[in-house]
Amino acid sequence: MLLFIDDLRHIRIVRKSDSDAGREPLGRIRKHDAEIPEDLLAKLDAAEQDELRAALALVAAGEQARLKAAIAELPALMHQIVDFYRTDASLVEQRWVRGAVQEAWRLIKGHDHAATDTPAD
Repeated sequence: MLLFIDDLRHIRIVRKSDSDAGREPLGRIRKHDAEIPEDLLAKLDAAEQDELRAALALVAAGEQARLKAAIAELPALMHQIVDFYRTDASLVEQRWVRGAVQEAWRLIKGHDHAATDTPAD
């Protein structure tokens, strides 16, 4: 049986034997690209490879669900941030908020500009 240990930047893959004492570290996968290294694939049988791919699909689906939930909550969060900015934020916090909003807006405008400049195929 494979165990998937969720670290900050990686998912560690461990094979657990039927005995309580047996744990064999097999490798790790970077969350950023979720590519399975060839040396890790070589250590797995076909069923374990399928299990690993299913686990990675589950992680990706969870990340997508979290992102969609955050997007749905963004307007309410922005209202809270603006209220905090107006009433309670220190000068440093105000600069932090302005910087984050300005950078996000710059990236969005850049994306929109690039999308309108790209000719349709």
